[in-house]
Amino acid sequence: MRRHRTLRWVATIYGILGWTIVVLGFLGSCALLFAALANPVAVLGVQLARFSPLLGGLGVFLGGLLVTGLNALTFLGLSAVLRLLIDLEENSRRTVENLERMRIAQAADSRAEEQETPQES
Repeated sequence: MRRHRTLRWVATIYGILGWTIVVLGFLGSCALLFAALANPVAVLGVQLARFSPLLGGLGVFLGGLLVTGLNALTFLGLSAVLRLLIDLEENSRRTVENLERMRIAQAADSRAEEQETPQES
């Protein structure tokens, strides 16, 4: 039986959003780079005329990649943490069940040993 179905969905959605941010952020950064190279006067309201078009375009591109990376890392990291917590809960529950079975088996073995050995009076 799988537990925490809703939490698994949330983790999956965060993972999908994280990868969507990676793809769209990279494409947006590339678009900003080409826009800066094509029109070095202004990109996103920033005057790039003081710089060479290539330098200004690279700055906008790298800045876009940095923001994309930080946002994607947040979403993908949250997805991974949620999955880790779900796995941790499942493993802890299995461990408790196995320990309980071992305790019951040990108690049964000790009772069987007590019945096999004759009592000295």
